[in-house]
Order: sequence, then C-alpha cells, then structure tokens
Amino acid sequence: MRLTVAVFAVFMVAGCAAPTCVYVTSTGGSIAVIDLETLEISKTVEVSGGPWGIAASAREPRVYVANFWGTSVVGIDTTTNTIARSIRCYFPWEIAVQPPVK
Repeated sequence: MRLTVAVFAVFMVAGCAAPTCVYVTSTGGSIAVIDLETLEISKTVEVSGGPWGIAASAREPRVYVANFWGTSVVGIDTTTNTIARSIRCYFPWEIAVQPPVK
C-alpha cells in the first residue's frame, strides 16, 4: 500500500500518560494510524475526500480532521479508530481544537 503523507502529528489520547500512536493524513483520502511501538500502520480510517488539517481534543478521545475535498469535518474516536461523527463544512483547510478551560 502506498501512503503519501501530507501532515503528521503525535496525539495523546485523553487520560493517557504517553502517546501510543500517530495519526497521519494521506492524500489518498484516508487517515493512517501508526503504532509507536512497531512503527507500522495499525489501521487505516477512510474519510473519502482530501483530509488535510488534523487536531486532537484534550477533552475527549477524538482526533478531528479537516476533510477539504470531502467538504466535512470528521471526528475520529481514538479508542476505536472509527469515525464517530462527520459534520458538513464547505472546504475546510485547517482545524484547531479549543483547549479545556481550567
């Protein structure tokens, strides 16, 4: 499988002491979940479009993806690595998640 990396970042799942995986956007329309111990793709989440920006929530176990060509913002549940929610949004380019209020 050929994976073209557009953006990658390490995200900690809410409540974990250390990151366990890396979420990588692909120009092929998917998100690759890379296990940090094996450095191999453990799962691929298809988002059908053009995932570009990616950000993690500190409040819940979610990674949010700006899916430019899919005209949506996709929320991926990091406990199951499945799409939890998709919100219609015209051509989102970047994304940010507000930090928790202290």
